Amino acid sequence: MNTSWKRKPVQEHGIICACDANQEWLLPWWWERYRSYNDYPVLFCDYGMTKNAKKWCLERGQLISLSFDEGWIRPKEEVPPSLQREWTKINKNCWSSRSAWFKKPFALLESPFKKNIFLDVDCEVLSQLGELFEYCTSKTPLVISSCSAKVISELFPCEIAHNGGVVVFSHGIDIISHQAEWILKWNTQFFAEDNVLSYLIYKNNCPISDLPIHWNWLAQYGFNFHARIFHWNCSFKNYLRTNGGIKPFRDALQNKMVSDVQSSAQSLAESLGLKV
Repeated sequence: MNTSWKRKPVQEHGIICACDANQEWLLPWWWERYRSYNDYPVLFCDYGMTKNAKKWCLERGQLISLSFDEGWIRPKEEVPPSLQREWTKINKNCWSSRSAWFKKPFALLESPFKKNIFLDVDCEVLSQLGELFEYCTSKTPLVISSCSAKVISELFPCEIAHNGGVVVFSHGIDIISHQAEWILKWNTQFFAEDNVLSYLIYKNNCPISDLPIHWNWLAQYGFNFHARIFHWNCSFKNYLRTNGGIKPFRDALQNKMVSDVQSSAQSLAESLGLKV
């Protein structure tokens, strides 16, 4: 497996999104939210989508395939028993998801952009994203949010974990290549790709910028109408599938507030004998 950057950047700014057949139902929803506020070019990474989904992506952006031999992703039976128990507590479906998770750094290495925003396909974009690129500088070329979890590993523990649902990064940074290398060698020791990156940031004291929480608001934190990106991670996608995310609820609430204000203004005007 090649863990080097695959191409030179030819565009200033862009978005990377990756998907497999299990989550491609999210693509139209993700695109509608993203395009409501943004028009940066998008690179779609195919983790194993259907033919129709690939065609859909090609109609909206670039598409590259990451459907390669996954024999290097070690099965559950080769993971230490203590870690099997801990990881199953975190997410009982993790064993079927690790294939997609561990492909992420290989998707980032395909970037054609100088500055990049990677977005998980379950991220509900609720704002323009230009401000995110400004967090990424020559001094802090990696921007990612920390979370309350910690890296659980027998050989490589660390206390601070990061969530990679939203990652802002500069093309060519070494830590992405190192993350890919470590995943190839040590995936029996790490729950997901985020944990590998978290450990490397800790181990190498990497200069990063901590992404403000409203730019990657995890659903388990509760509803937040001020979130700029609402991340429907893990089982919270069940709510997303049924209700369409937070935007419909937020819009309905805002419309009700406007209606209530208009009604109150009309009542006040009438009580004062004013024309409405």
